[in-house]
Amino acid sequence: SRLTLFRILDSEEPDYDQLAESIQTDVSISYRLLRYTTSPHFGLTNKVNSIKHATMLLGWRQVKSWLRVLIMADIASSGKASELAYLSAQRGKFFELITANLRSTIKENLFLLGLFSLLEAMLETPMETVVTNLPLDEELKEALCGKKNKYSIWLRLAQAYEEADWDTLDILMEKLRLDPMLTAQAYLESMEWSSSLFGTET
Repeated sequence: SRLTLFRILDSEEPDYDQLAESIQTDVSISYRLLRYTTSPHFGLTNKVNSIKHATMLLGWRQVKSWLRVLIMADIASSGKASELAYLSAQRGKFFELITANLRSTIKENLFLLGLFSLLEAMLETPMETVVTNLPLDEELKEALCGKKNKYSIWLRLAQAYEEADWDTLDILMEKLRLDPMLTAQAYLESMEWSSSLFGTET
């Protein structure tokens, strides 16, 4: 069911009927979807009358992000893996927020770059093997495998933030033409977003 969801989410055109049908086959995901739509972070006041209704209220882009993170969290069986899932979700959201004005394809690719960036450690499997079964852009796969390209600088940016390497961070922000204040705000928001999904406090 997880693989089916990934394929549906990779579709260019939203298909709420197919998505709802797939979610409904998984009680755990159905429950967590309804719980998420009524969480304070989402702020929904209307009652949800179906799984399809819940996905439409969230919107295609938000439900895609949420489901991808949820699937990642399910992969994380150990405590260490759960921490990595939290961090990878935060990275994805961070990239999405700081690239809000870029073309949607690039922004979505960067979300996936962050989300999948720690899969090797989570699964204890070489990244080259992991990306084989993922429906990703080739350049994205190469960046995840450690090759330098237009995506790899973003991973270095996230790592510099996580390691409090401010000198490197300044250099990378200048290269990417990012506003330091907006970048800091995006990082804080990404922490809050990830915490809301994983039920932790920032």
